[in-house]
Amino acid sequence: MPLRVVTLVSVCTLLLTSCGGGRDDGYEPWREVTRDESGQVTGEGSIDVLALLVGDCFNHSVLESAVDDENVFASLDVVPCSSPHDKEVFANYDYPTGSDTAFPGKDVLFEFGKNECLTAFNAFVGIEWESSDLNYAWFSPTQSSWSVGGDREILCVLWQIGGEKLQGSMHGSGR
Repeated sequence: MPLRVVTLVSVCTLLLTSCGGGRDDGYEPWREVTRDESGQVTGEGSIDVLALLVGDCFNHSVLESAVDDENVFASLDVVPCSSPHDKEVFANYDYPTGSDTAFPGKDVLFEFGKNECLTAFNAFVGIEWESSDLNYAWFSPTQSSWSVGGDREILCVLWQIGGEKLQGSMHGSGR
C-alpha cells in the first residue's frame, strides 16, 4: 500500500508577522477565536497556527499537498467541530530533546511525526489507519522555527480522504 501520509511544517514566531512573537503592538491572534471554559472553539475565527490546540477544527485544503520550508502557515481559520470543517487536530507531541539541541533534520522529524501521529490516529479514531476513510499528516518545526523560536511541537491533523467536509469530532468515530 502506498504511503498516504504528508508531512507539514509549522511556522517560526519571529519570522512571520501574523504570529504573536516579536510583535509589540499588543496583537494576540487567539483573541479572534472564542473558546468556552474547556478550551473548545465556539465561534469561527482566525488563529495563529502556534496557538492551535488538540480538538481544534479548521478549514484549509492545502494540507493534502506536500509543503516545504518556504510554504509555512501563519494562521488558519478555525470553526467549532460541530460545523463543517476540513481538518481536526487530534494529537500533539514535543520532540524529545533539550532546548539547546541542534535541529535534528527533516528526515528525523518526519519519522517521529509519522510514528507518533499514526499511533495517536489509531487510538483517537478507534480504527487502524489502513482501514480508515480518514488520512493524517502533521505540522513539524522548520529549521528556523527550531533555532529561533524554540519550536519542538509535532501537531497531528486528520481529514477525510477525497476532501469531503467533516462534521463533528472524529474521536471514536471508527471511520
